[in-house]
Amino acid sequence: MIPDLFPVFNRVTIHYISEYYLNLRAALSDDKSHDTNDILLEIDQADAWLRNHDSDGFGEIQRYFKRSKQSMLLTLKKLKLASLWEDVFLLDSNAGKHSAAEYLKDKVVAIYFSMGNCSFSGAILPELKTFYDAIKTENRNFEVIFVTDLTSSDPPEDQNSDAKWLTVEYDQNFTDFMANLLSVQFPPALKVIKHDGTIVENNGITAVHLNANNPIGLFESWKALIYT
Repeated sequence: MIPDLFPVFNRVTIHYISEYYLNLRAALSDDKSHDTNDILLEIDQADAWLRNHDSDGFGEIQRYFKRSKQSMLLTLKKLKLASLWEDVFLLDSNAGKHSAAEYLKDKVVAIYFSMGNCSFSGAILPELKTFYDAIKTENRNFEVIFVTDLTSSDPPEDQNSDAKWLTVEYDQNFTDFMANLLSVQFPPALKVIKHDGTIVENNGITAVHLNANNPIGLFESWKALIYT
């Protein structure tokens, strides 16, 4: 007779998953730079679920772990983004330098990812500039942050020399980190985000184009999503 190995698999699986939770919890508890209460609660809930479902099928346990791990990674991603602007400085069009964490408070923030000197990117910028200027003319709290080239190891040519939006001091590591956090795969891209890192507008380029005659309306819709 073939022994029933599922209880053994379950116990081994739960043991390793619990170890994963334990190690993750320990690492986060030592992290004083973030508010980790949300993800610590997720870990406790996941661990409790496992202990109460140790007789469930092996596949169900695996599926639960996959779901909970994805949720935790998303929470971690938001934690990283929430503190992303710490120690980052923004440059304005007058060569002024600003602390990003302070300067971006209470503002609707759109991040534009450049594709270097691509003609498509060059065609987008005038429309984005017109949109940006229309919002700023109405004295709305809106900023576009121009993030440098994602396709080259060299700093790109300045594509926004006549625009008034902000830039980040060139740092390819920072650029790659930003692109990864906001899931930018094919620049150019424009993302509008909440302050916790949630993307409220994933395809800002299309939104700006479709609302060329109603920039304030689009801005207000973004603002409503951010502050609800």
